[in-house]
Amino acid sequence: MKGFLLILLSFFVLPLYSQTAAKADELFNSRDYGEALVVYEKLLNASPQSPLYQYRYARCLQETGQRTLAIEWFEKAGERYALRNYHLGRLYMEAYRFADASDCLNKYKESLSDQPDRMAEIDSCLAYCRLAERYLKRVEDIAVIDSAILPNDRILSFYNLSSESGSLSVTDGLVSFCTSLGDYKCSSVGNDSLILRSCINILGEWTDCDTLPENVNAGARQNYPFLLSDGVTLYFASDMAGGLGGYDIYVTRHQTDADVWFAPENLGYPFNSAANDYLYVIDEVNGVGWFATDRNSPSGYVTVYKFVVNSEKIIIKDADLARLRAQMLSLRYGVAPQKKPADEQPIAVADSETEPTEEEQTTIVITDRIVYHSVSEFRTPQARTLYLQSEALAAEISAEEEALCQERLSYLSQRENKTLASSIETRERKLLDMYPQLRELTYQMRQTEITACLSAR
Repeated sequence: MKGFLLILLSFFVLPLYSQTAAKADELFNSRDYGEALVVYEKLLNASPQSPLYQYRYARCLQETGQRTLAIEWFEKAGERYALRNYHLGRLYMEAYRFADASDCLNKYKESLSDQPDRMAEIDSCLAYCRLAERYLKRVEDIAVIDSAILPNDRILSFYNLSSESGSLSVTDGLVSFCTSLGDYKCSSVGNDSLILRSCINILGEWTDCDTLPENVNAGARQNYPFLLSDGVTLYFASDMAGGLGGYDIYVTRHQTDADVWFAPENLGYPFNSAANDYLYVIDEVNGVGWFATDRNSPSGYVTVYKFVVNSEKIIIKDADLARLRAQMLSLRYGVAPQKKPADEQPIAVADSETEPTEEEQTTIVITDRIVYHSVSEFRTPQARTLYLQSEALAAEISAEEEALCQERLSYLSQRENKTLASSIETRERKLLDMYPQLRELTYQMRQTEITACLSAR
């Protein structure tokens, strides 16, 4: 009887299973990845070890923007399908895992025969991985004190530059910089091929503009200039060859006695990325800087970060943390430097005075002009709740980072410990989810409170 039931069950189930597989193939081949994803998930529940279903499920995840999960399923799928190495290599590149990307892309390259166009693409990707891997070894650790997502035509509204540091202006969509004394200005000119030019004001008259030399105007678009008060250090953005992608931020210096501009140096991570990064500006008076990027930003918008300028460059030693900070997925938050007048003397505190409470010592940066020292100063309960949620999440992240660090140290002496390896991977994935959550909570808190402050005026 049992055998008869099994035969009867297979008579109905197998055709249904075949129909589901055929439907999945049809959706996948027509590039309807969203619906195909649902069907392949059902197929995987029935056949969890199928390399084909694992591979196609990963492709659907990739095409629907679920890249972290896509990496996980591509890794499970193995190397039965040659294109797996191509797609996984590209995903590793997006995740800044450039050494892993190179391994996958080299394997895929070995499987190619007579496909010169695809071969050229892979060679280009491998060259990029080599370049990016070098930059990843010297990621600067910066403390972000504020950020804003703004329309492209409003980014200058977030650059609160002190008058002593000069001024920025926009003419015909191009940004120009002028020194505080009004004696030097630098701007871009041109249409498709932008070049940097500079002018000097002598006795109230501007000289004819000089084009900066070829090693600065390196046959590409140069834009967004900014000159430090030393008169020799120039920051600008360019899409010259050898960069990380789109506009990158560069610095060059002028040797005045020889009238020579040195070869531009790419600022690297976290200031640059595969997206467009530009308008790097330093306020030396207040010890802060800004830069703009369209990475992780909606179309037509740009994210501007305000950060504390390091007196000396701080390089992140931990490779995993460097990868996160390079992507601006993990931000180290800081407080704007406080300027003291030169003649200000320390104020003596009487011994009888009590120490400030922990809440009184809190510094909550809303903008560079709105800083609270207690949660009671919030104008809205919504912003206060968001702040408390962000603080709780930040504490949880700190605990996870500390635990992850300890587990990595333990793993160095226990490399065959699969349980420890699994725990490390779980914590890493958890942190990758938590960092954007903290950034979003902080952004929502600030925007809610700024709106309330504007309404109260």
